[in-house]
Amino acid sequence: MRYAAADADDDARRSSDSARRALGGAPPGPAVVVLDVGSGTGLLAEHVAGLVGPTGKVLGIDPLPLRVQIAQQKAKANLSFQVGNAYALDGLPSGSFDVVYLNAVFHWLPEKTESLRQSHRLLKPGGRIGLTTGAKDHPNRLQAIKREVLSREPYARYPESRDGRLFAIAHKPASH
Repeated sequence: MRYAAADADDDARRSSDSARRALGGAPPGPAVVVLDVGSGTGLLAEHVAGLVGPTGKVLGIDPLPLRVQIAQQKAKANLSFQVGNAYALDGLPSGSFDVVYLNAVFHWLPEKTESLRQSHRLLKPGGRIGLTTGAKDHPNRLQAIKREVLSREPYARYPESRDGRLFAIAHKPASH
């Protein structure tokens, strides 16, 4: 299976749609400072860094060091990543961000108030918080399909790992 130019266009469109939703409908302009809470491997943060341009800045934080390590491969002058979480943003100065967003993160947080309090503290006057979320108790169609496919053989033999990966890579025995 090859990755075609149409796939790249679809990926870019999805990133743009996610950014627009997470940023409250209006993309940030030049010189805007953005915090991506729960940035994962940095795909959306990288897209947003392109929107804010060289005079803006995007910081992505994620609690999992492996995801941050992957994201750091996307780092550039206006895009950086660090390990952190939505409850403990004390190392970031108050009033330092124009936009703070949590894309597909908020519904996973067991306690919502502190993450919102932390995000609000970080905003400059007139800044905005963006949330895009699903309901972990009501999975979307893609999650339902994933669960259905992974319940079948041979995938059902591979439980989800504790380190966050969906399944481990196993060598397939040679067929005779």
